[in-house]
Amino acid sequence: MPSPALWAAADPLLPEPASGPGKRGRPAACNRQMFFAIYYILVTGMQWKALPRCLGATSTVH
Repeated sequence: MPSPALWAAADPLLPEPASGPGKRGRPAACNRQMFFAIYYILVTGMQWKALPRCLGATSTVH
């Protein structure tokens, strides 16, 4: 799992989820969970398709 310091550095760089009447598409996923899943892919070197489902849907994380 990424350190709290790494998450604290990355969190301000991520955009806020869109909201309001003009919002389209799927509901926004949790930024922290998606960040962890991407971090997991980078650290382990595994393929996107092999991402464990508990970390999120491959298409969402990608």
